[in-house]
Amino acid sequence: MLSFKETVFRYDPYPIGLAKNVLDESLYDELIRQFPSEHNFKKLDGGYNKFSLSEVNNLHSYQEFVMTSSIWQKFYRYIKDLQFIRDVFVTLQGHGVKIGLTGQYRSRFEFSSLPADGGFLKPHTDIPSKVVTLVIPMMARGEWKPIWGGSTDVLKPNKSDKKYADYQMPLEDFDIVDALSCDYNNCVLFVKTANSWHSVMCSGGPANTMRRTVTINIERVK
Repeated sequence: MLSFKETVFRYDPYPIGLAKNVLDESLYDELIRQFPSEHNFKKLDGGYNKFSLSEVNNLHSYQEFVMTSSIWQKFYRYIKDLQFIRDVFVTLQGHGVKIGLTGQYRSRFEFSSLPADGGFLKPHTDIPSKVVTLVIPMMARGEWKPIWGGSTDVLKPNKSDKKYADYQMPLEDFDIVDALSCDYNNCVLFVKTANSWHSVMCSGGPANTMRRTVTINIERVK
């Protein structure tokens, strides 16, 4: 289902790639049309200003939606298949990013929405159990304006005298070394490392507009 044929990686300060045209366009457009309403999402505050619907946040509503939408049920089965994990690992290895294949892994995905007028994810590296993260925008062509931000910003700490902690550090304590745009039918994918700092900031967009994405996580179970 996902294609990584058009993927470019950078390796400093950690392995992160941008893949283009990752889904068949007709399938992608239908997934966008059937993206769930934020009515059933859980509002998350603190280190982020976002809305989430997932196996972790509002599980009952998540399962109910996925099981009643044939196209998202198909996507769910695809992501849950171990072959998906193998395919991602092979893609990474093809770009010189090696992940140990020992241990057990699982995959899941989250529906996520950030308000265009102030949604954010503060700088963080992700929890230790995460191995790979993939972020796919779920907005029609031209729906999201780059002037509103919303890129996945690749960060590098710039304060050697500070102890850095996820979601606790101001953005000025980092240099933005790259900004991967939230573009139509693209996918940002990166490997969790000790220095995989990244953030998202949205500002200046219309009050009722959301930066909608599907975030896929591959996690180590053992």
